[in-house]
Amino acid sequence: MISSRLKFCLRCWGRPRFFTRSTIKLNDVAENFKKAELSENGFAHRVLENLERYNLRLASDRLRQERTEEVLNLSEIQWKNLSANELCRVFNAVSVSAKTDGSLISDIKYNDMCASIAVRCPDLTDSQLKSLLTSLACWPPCSSSQEPNFFYIWKAIDNAFVTRHKNFKPEKVLEITELWYQLHLTRRSDFVYQGLNRLAK
Repeated sequence: MISSRLKFCLRCWGRPRFFTRSTIKLNDVAENFKKAELSENGFAHRVLENLERYNLRLASDRLRQERTEEVLNLSEIQWKNLSANELCRVFNAVSVSAKTDGSLISDIKYNDMCASIAVRCPDLTDSQLKSLLTSLACWPPCSSSQEPNFFYIWKAIDNAFVTRHKNFKPEKVLEITELWYQLHLTRRSDFVYQGLNRLAK
């Protein structure tokens, strides 16, 4: 049984926001609206963190990424030929390296990698999709959720989870939602919107 307090937080966390055409033209209003949205989103997340049964804080080792000593040459990697597990492992290695080097995922040198990963998402396991999300959080922040390459991957993962969420237990929905929160995409993810709405009913 999900408490009324938790249901309220889920609605706050997953509720999408829409800008009218007139609002978009007013930069100051849009900026204030964005700040309020982020504040509300963060507040809902903090409340959920303090609920013992639904504690969403991931153990530090779950988000910790160790820098690999493996030297990767992107031009030599045949992304389409990698197994699913190898795909996730190599993407993690590239992501951790990019975090250290400050490389942006929107760089054209990552185009083939991101396109190949996006195409494979529908066939990956839940665990592999979560691994991709965790690795994606390693990259330096993008200026927009629509940033090339970043968008291709997160949207492909989101679409894959949308087709599966009805079979997920509440704990799993919240666990995956936490990963979207780390990417600042809880208001963009269709999985989060549909999954949390289902739990909040």
